[in-house]
Amino acid sequence: MKKIYIIEDNSEMMELIKMMLKEIECELYTFNNALDAFNNLSGNQPDLVLCDLLMPEYDGFKFLADVK
Repeated sequence: MKKIYIIEDNSEMMELIKMMLKEIECELYTFNNALDAFNNLSGNQPDLVLCDLLMPEYDGFKFLADVK
């Protein structure tokens, strides 16, 4: 089963994304900040990451740079 990480600090946007993806057979991993998602990557590689870029402190740009 495909794993999808959703990284979004806005709870309303998070719910909207989850609603849009509910028809797809996949495992959704949700994070309200990029640092938690980054720390969860060890041994748990997602197939897709949907990441908000503009977040306080550890933002999506930093997350993507560190993953790269």
